Amino acid sequence: MAPVTRRASKLNHEVIVIHDPDSEPEDVEHQTKKRKLVATAAVVSAPLSPDFEMHSGHDYDMAQIASSSSSSSTRESIVTLPTPPTRNIAKNASLKGRRRFKADLADMVEECANGFVLDGLKLEHCSAGEDEGSFELTIKDIENKIGLLQLNVFVSDTSDYPSSHSVFAASSTHNLPDSVQGAIESVADFSPQPIESMISKLLSTLSRRLQRVKDQGDHEMSDPEEGSDDEDEYEGYESFDDDRFSNVRKAEARPHAPLARIHKDFTETVAAGYRPGFTRFLGGDYCISISLPIVSLTEMIPPRALMAWDRRILSRRQHLTLLMSGFHGHYPPLAADGRYYTEATNSGTSIAFRVGLSSTYKASAKEAKEAFRTFGLVSNDIRESTTTEPNEEAKDDGRFETFSLSTPLDTLMNTYFLKIIQLRRKFGLGWSAAEFLCSLVEQKQLSPEDVYQGNYEAILAEDEEERNLGVTYVLPDDPLADLNPTEEFNLPLVAFSYLLRRIQFIARYCVVCHNKTRAQFEALKPYVCDSKLCSYQYYAYNQGPSLEYEIIHNTEMVDLLVALAYSAAAEGVMDDPLPIGMALRVALPTRTVPGAWLAQMPSLQATATEEPLTPDEDGLYDFDQLSKHKMRMAIAELINSLPPIEKMKKHLQQKPHPGSSKPKLKDLDPAILPAAWSVLRWCVASCTAHLEELKGDNIVGNIDPSWRQFRFSVGAPDAEAKFKTAIHAAQGRCKNAKKFPTLYAFHGSPMKNWHSIVRHGLWYKEVTHGRAYGHGVYLAKDGSISMGYGQPTVTAWRNSEILPSSCIALAEVVNVPKEFVSHNPYYVVQDTNWIMCRYLLVKGNLRADEESPPESDAPSANDPPQAASAVPPNVPIDPKAAVTLNNKAIIIPEPTFQIERLVAARRDEHVEEENDEEDQEIFNWEAEPVAPTQGSGSQPVPDWTPNRDYVRQAVANLMPPPLEASTAATTAVQRELRDMLKEQKAASRRPGGLRELGWFLPSLGEDDDDEGGGIMDNLFQWIVELHSFDESLPLTEQMKSKGINSLIFEIRFPPNFPHSPPFFRLLTPRFLGFSQGGGGHITLGGSICMDLLTADGWLPSYGISSVLLQIRLAISNLEPFPAKLARDWDRPYGILEALDGYKRAALTHGWKIPKGLDRLAR
Repeated sequence: MAPVTRRASKLNHEVIVIHDPDSEPEDVEHQTKKRKLVATAAVVSAPLSPDFEMHSGHDYDMAQIASSSSSSSTRESIVTLPTPPTRNIAKNASLKGRRRFKADLADMVEECANGFVLDGLKLEHCSAGEDEGSFELTIKDIENKIGLLQLNVFVSDTSDYPSSHSVFAASSTHNLPDSVQGAIESVADFSPQPIESMISKLLSTLSRRLQRVKDQGDHEMSDPEEGSDDEDEYEGYESFDDDRFSNVRKAEARPHAPLARIHKDFTETVAAGYRPGFTRFLGGDYCISISLPIVSLTEMIPPRALMAWDRRILSRRQHLTLLMSGFHGHYPPLAADGRYYTEATNSGTSIAFRVGLSSTYKASAKEAKEAFRTFGLVSNDIRESTTTEPNEEAKDDGRFETFSLSTPLDTLMNTYFLKIIQLRRKFGLGWSAAEFLCSLVEQKQLSPEDVYQGNYEAILAEDEEERNLGVTYVLPDDPLADLNPTEEFNLPLVAFSYLLRRIQFIARYCVVCHNKTRAQFEALKPYVCDSKLCSYQYYAYNQGPSLEYEIIHNTEMVDLLVALAYSAAAEGVMDDPLPIGMALRVALPTRTVPGAWLAQMPSLQATATEEPLTPDEDGLYDFDQLSKHKMRMAIAELINSLPPIEKMKKHLQQKPHPGSSKPKLKDLDPAILPAAWSVLRWCVASCTAHLEELKGDNIVGNIDPSWRQFRFSVGAPDAEAKFKTAIHAAQGRCKNAKKFPTLYAFHGSPMKNWHSIVRHGLWYKEVTHGRAYGHGVYLAKDGSISMGYGQPTVTAWRNSEILPSSCIALAEVVNVPKEFVSHNPYYVVQDTNWIMCRYLLVKGNLRADEESPPESDAPSANDPPQAASAVPPNVPIDPKAAVTLNNKAIIIPEPTFQIERLVAARRDEHVEEENDEEDQEIFNWEAEPVAPTQGSGSQPVPDWTPNRDYVRQAVANLMPPPLEASTAATTAVQRELRDMLKEQKAASRRPGGLRELGWFLPSLGEDDDDEGGGIMDNLFQWIVELHSFDESLPLTEQMKSKGINSLIFEIRFPPNFPHSPPFFRLLTPRFLGFSQGGGGHITLGGSICMDLLTADGWLPSYGISSVLLQIRLAISNLEPFPAKLARDWDRPYGILEALDGYKRAALTHGWKIPKGLDRLAR
């Protein structure tokens, strides 16, 4: 029959499959495979191979390909295929491990007995082998191209079957063609899959190889690796190597397929400590994700800041995830200067970013696709009554959800990220300087060159400021810092590193214009700058925290903030920030607001020069045109028109009808002006402190229960770090501070002032009660004194449940009272970095019996203790600085205990996930040999050549290998070795491939070939070479002058690998230590000084090739000193001095030494 062909079509495809009812059951595997192939070709827009030919004598009917409509690009291919059998192929799906293996093997034996034929090959015999995990196969070629083929198949660890095991196959049949032998060996490269799928794939591969032997002759298939990724390998990522990929920058002859570059970028991303992911979409596009577990994020950003930004961040199984899409088949889409390649632009490539939280290391395809969707259905807003139970939404694995920072971060990444990269690459700037230059370019509307020339000193000062911030912020590594301006960069890694940096600085930048706020105080939560336009966009487009979420889950806080705002407005002290620039439309305020004495207060009297205002057609006035005292009155009136927060909560918890939208606050009472809802949102969003009511064991003891207690955290995200720095400095000056680092004291202020305090913190910009004891923040040793200053308010928001009348704060202070401005009778502290607000006490209504809050994974300060040890310990109080209330000592629970316990719980819950099949195929990807492309007159760069004698001389005096091992570690090390040898073998077949790879596993036996092996007599002891360092490094010049071919390392694996890191040490040559002026992160004993090789920094997901890349980068680092050879460079290192050097480095940096390290070095 004629070959089946198909034309290449556009992005949208639909494959219609018509089954042949007369088909035989034994033909199903072939047809199922063919059906998958057709579907895959449709998905990735790849044409079927012109020489594609159906086997086994089946006839197929191909219908005419026709357009589904005159205006549609969708094409339909109608293929007649046999009907699949009805047997249940997933009957063993509920089993796992050894039981699943035995059940699948028994089914395969039965299938063989019934006749298992695929692509002209018949499975003649199948039976269990003598060893655990082994079985034997006999394969017969129906067309007698070969006789019987005997195979022995071994599954490495049946306990991991069928998801993460390894498979090896060998044949006892002699004189097999090389291509057939290569197909058998390729079983080791198959992704983990059930036995039947593995055998089907093996038979398909063998059939193709045998067909080529018949058609072309075996001389064209002598290379066992060549052709292993055939065009009809429907399960592999090679299906993405279609014309849309290979056309990228063809004019510049970019030599490698996109998957090679994705593989490289993913490897670098893992080495940096992040988790990449690849997700295919229908239509040929795909999504790349990068994530970091929240438990790792807490090591960079204080947990108190994460909790303040959004409590959901610290929920169970959370990952900070960045999604990237819109590649349209072009990767990498950006050139070295950060601009799109011409081909990418012509194909409509436009990278889009989404930031959110995911339950796994990457979002599911459905969730990722939904994240980039920009349209939705309009539905009716019909809901059930307020008695309906709260709606509980199921949370599936692979979910991706936004949080309070998602909107501003999405805008930043989509609008400014690529612009900032371009400026960095063009002018050689850091992130901060490039951001500032980008801002100036937008403001001045001039070219970047002109702006840079006129402001270069101020621009460079931005980078200097950020370097200084590195003292209190844990900033991520900058992938662009040491990159050559003409070298392409790793886009996913750079994007995620920039995202992490901006999240750390989120409170220092406006969330709308993304410029620095330049405020007089540093906030804990992000907010807008003083631009009216930014204020309008912030509130009009809901770019702040979710008001609805806070009302439901933090009801008391919202009630308190609204009540504080009302007191400040009604008593005439509310000042910046005011809700200006929000396009509020208000009624002209009257003078009958509760607390009518407002009219008699001098500060509220209208001035004689005040011009009368004219209302608009709707009878309302522009809020921004009012005088300040009328603004305050208008705010008070708007707040008074709002219903109770508890009523809003019940309204929002209504369950909507299917297909309708969720309840909206504005629908609660149509008579309420929209401006009132905007002011409510402003009351919550403008509060840059964190407030959460405390209950149970978390409250301060010996305080009257009429005082409701709130966790109170205010100040910049790095305020805690500055506070701890101040404590450590004080302990160096004061012996008493070593035993009692801090003291506690109260601060009182009238109720009307607390709206400002919860936003700015305790500062002393204005004088309220005089400063008889000097300038600074006044704190009292006894709370009753502060209560006297916390004058009860005479006004209150009528719908408040709390009805607060007084407030006082309990603060923690660095215990050096003799260095205060005054310490008797009050503490007067001038340095606000010495003060941390911990608790806010609010006098108000007693708490009524409350209904249980809606269930949520989001943590709370009141989460019940899981064990007796979870009860917060009390803070030890310095007897010289006792803190009392009415002369009675109070009991203060450790303020950071609850959140530290929460982070510890999240760390214990975290389980490192295995790569899914899509990602594992990328990490296992092997580049095909490609012909070198040279321009006219260009000379090929010679590849690096291994020197076997040099290596043998270096390893002659090695100590015996490690003695301990385990089955799990053996399997993991075998997998690492197989993957690295595969990568090395592929590199050795590319021109300049070994030089590009940069490492080599040498051959140590007499009869070994030059493709490497890397292991000694024990699998747990490897030898590896690092070579081909950058020509500009001083080390490279020294190596050439000494005739040194490579740096030779020993790797020793522990018995609990991959859960503990391997031990890396340099054998030769000898380097200068750091104390001798050397660098490159090499200790005096030859070990590597890197956090990722310690118990704290190691992750089981790290691959050895990725670690080698990091070691190579560390040795190439010129800061603070370049790596240099010692005078006695040819004297090998000893393992004991390497071990001592490793321990010294770990102790110096505070790193945790892996357990069993000493036994590993014996």
